[in-house]
Amino acid sequence: MASLPTPATSGDPVPTKQSSGLGSLLKTSSTSSLLSTATQTTPRSGGDGSAVAATTTTPPGTCDVCSSGGAPFAEMPSVERCKRILDENSVKINVKEHSMTVMRVAMRIATNLAPAAQHINTQLVTAGSVLHDITKSRSLQTGERHEVTGGALVRSLGYPSVACCVEQHLFINNFLENSPLREEEIVCYADKRVLHTQVVSLSARMIDAVKRAYQQPLLNSGGFTAPDTIGDPSATRCNILDAKAIARAASVVDTFQNLYEPLQRKIQANITGSLEELIGGGSNTREALFPWKYGGTEILVAGDFSDWYPIPCRKGNSLRLFLPPGVYSYKFVVDGKWVFDMEKPTTTDPLGNTNNILTLR
Repeated sequence: MASLPTPATSGDPVPTKQSSGLGSLLKTSSTSSLLSTATQTTPRSGGDGSAVAATTTTPPGTCDVCSSGGAPFAEMPSVERCKRILDENSVKINVKEHSMTVMRVAMRIATNLAPAAQHINTQLVTAGSVLHDITKSRSLQTGERHEVTGGALVRSLGYPSVACCVEQHLFINNFLENSPLREEEIVCYADKRVLHTQVVSLSARMIDAVKRAYQQPLLNSGGFTAPDTIGDPSATRCNILDAKAIARAASVVDTFQNLYEPLQRKIQANITGSLEELIGGGSNTREALFPWKYGGTEILVAGDFSDWYPIPCRKGNSLRLFLPPGVYSYKFVVDGKWVFDMEKPTTTDPLGNTNNILTLR
């Protein structure tokens, strides 16, 4: 793997791209749900994609809104109906393509479930996947929380169970790793495995979200605020070690480590066979460990795998990623200073900077 330009020992890398944020950089959702056990009429997908009613018992952990008397499940929008809804709401083509890829990943999971997860409603998974980003296009201009407004829009169309999937595609309410699998969890996880229209590893998705945490302006109830100052744009290197930007990046890492990684384990436990072989994207990755054992209060790791955006170490002074085979240059940021591990292999870049290297075979 070709190494990207690396930061000078006394300077920091320059952010170069702007892109949309992952749920406004993973702000905590205000959406709440009630959990209970109830009996409901649940449609199962027919061969032509139509809804086929079947009475099942909702497992513990299912949203009350989705299981209140069976009415919410009485009708489920088909894929074609979902596509028309997207068109009616002027959803951009790139968002629609992303949503369809998420649907395909979600259905690979939903159609390869272990016996303990056969209660999953595949048509709900399909509809939730296609509609999960229904207000994403407009949110880029308005700054609205698209998981909240998207859920409200879908609920207004008469699909409250689908709305639950939309509302929880960034955060799972009352998530428990050992509870029965839920449809919204499949939608949420599938979304985290798709970057634009490409199926990627969870690490790749996290790295992309961390980069956007440094690049994107903050959102608040009034819309966009001014971007944080990250340095002189005319300089060859900018200072991206802004405390607010690092805090946003740390929030991203926390969400992936404390929600999406446990969710991945839960999905794996509820399917037949290997998850990576089933959906791809992460099957050709290797574990990459970046430990720092020399102390410090705030430890971050940056490398060509992250375009030199520093990733906060949130569980001890170490970072674990899953990366494709290759040779990677990296460096640590310890309490605001760029340093390298003298006990690990090093290389010198064309600018004379010393960086550590990691080889994954």
